[in-house]
Amino acid sequence: MELLEGLAWFDPAPGLPGPLAIRAGALEVEVRGARLTVESRASGASVVCLESGTAVLRTGGAEATVSGPSRVDVPAGGRPGAPVAVDPSEAAGWFARP
Repeated sequence: MELLEGLAWFDPAPGLPGPLAIRAGALEVEVRGARLTVESRASGASVVCLESGTAVLRTGGAEATVSGPSRVDVPAGGRPGAPVAVDPSEAAGWFARP
């Protein structure tokens, strides 16, 4: 799946035949049982916010395995930044529906 620009949330159902792969610019996100949002910005930067679970982020020749609840900023063409822990209640708000 490719996210060209904007913000999307993902909550894959259990039992998929393999991990869900999301591309946002140069970033590839391999979802491993995670609830997360992925934002692809016009600048080429990306932001990944995990509420729970684990995802593998690949870009710029680097790979990082991240667990939630956390946020990772990825600069355009750069390597994933260090995960920043977030309050679980804040992470749950990413999935609140109007």
